Amino acid sequence: MNKEFYINGTGLGVGNNFKAQVIERRPGHPDEGKVVAEMPWQSNLILSHGMDALASGLVCDLFTFCAVGVSGVSGVTPTRDTSGSVTAMTSGLICTASSSSFGPSGAGWSSHDVGKLIAFSNGQYAIINSVSGPSGCTLSKALGITSPLTFNDYYISETALDSEVQRTNTYLTGVGNCGSTFNGASGIYTHTRTFQFPIDTGHYYTDVGFSGASGAGANLNARGLLGIEVLAGQQLQVVYNFLLTVTPTTPRYKVAGIVGWNGPSGYEQLASDQFSIVSLLGQTSYPATGVLIGEPYAPKNMGMSTENTAIPAYNSSPPAIPSSVAGGNVSLSSSSYVPGSNVIYWTGTFGTNAGTSSSNYKLFTTDAVGQLESGLIFLFTSPQTKSALYTLTVTWQYAWGWLF
Repeated sequence: MNKEFYINGTGLGVGNNFKAQVIERRPGHPDEGKVVAEMPWQSNLILSHGMDALASGLVCDLFTFCAVGVSGVSGVTPTRDTSGSVTAMTSGLICTASSSSFGPSGAGWSSHDVGKLIAFSNGQYAIINSVSGPSGCTLSKALGITSPLTFNDYYISETALDSEVQRTNTYLTGVGNCGSTFNGASGIYTHTRTFQFPIDTGHYYTDVGFSGASGAGANLNARGLLGIEVLAGQQLQVVYNFLLTVTPTTPRYKVAGIVGWNGPSGYEQLASDQFSIVSLLGQTSYPATGVLIGEPYAPKNMGMSTENTAIPAYNSSPPAIPSSVAGGNVSLSSSSYVPGSNVIYWTGTFGTNAGTSSSNYKLFTTDAVGQLESGLIFLFTSPQTKSALYTLTVTWQYAWGWLF
């Protein structure tokens, strides 16, 4: 007999912003070495390609290169269409706008909008799967929006710049230019890289993108709009912040629902910093814990313990694996990633003779190599009995989404 337990697990929210600067590099110019033009900070769009890349790579490897381009023959491709004063509501998967007077041509939705992400002013979003008419479309999931809200349609399916000119992975290093910080109050990691391009021959740049690939092509993970002129002899510099929220960093209550266990409810929480960071030299690096088990794709193990001490505060001293481990560590295997789903499931099974105890209090993930640090911990509110009469399968969810 097998019993199963599903844990909501780790959640990631991603967003970003950037600003472009022009540095005077013409020899003898009175402003040589100074920033002579600068765009204000503005949001950048994480693309579907970037979201899917999290299923097979590190967060901080999504933006090791910066690319810039100029307007294409059809003009500059936007990153979003705004609804203006037009609102919309949903019923099931159906979304209905109050008018068709929105969009780039003021004629509402068309087949060209399929695949875009519609994000409402309350932060909820879904993918547009089909369009029934200028004011109607079908969404990828039900949102339950019963009061009229304004919205934006985001071009998340883009993968390249309109007309790429160059890309670079040369960084301006040091504190304030490259690095990672964590704000405990907001729960947001800010990963920063400052990209420096070669001395320019003269361009008016209209869009910017970020990628983990060195060559031009359909490989962008994020894209934004520029509007900045760089004269011959000047240098373009782009400061990029990748914003990452992680949950749960405080105890989150959950009813476990394991049949036959003693009212198996408890709290789940990430134990400590376990995500990739940007070093002061701009390189993707390990956090202080030395493990990356918070990253969705990273290999993981799990354990069960009779220890009932409280889960330590997130980002405090890295906690070791709980003592009194019952049954050792079990290897987790990941589900096949479905593009566009933004979720991976890691599953493992305690055999009939593993974890047998009448005083089990904790389930937890660990790194798959040294098994030295805890990742996500589930602490039961009362002791649980795992007998040799059955196996126990545990599934840990790792999900991520956009921040708006």
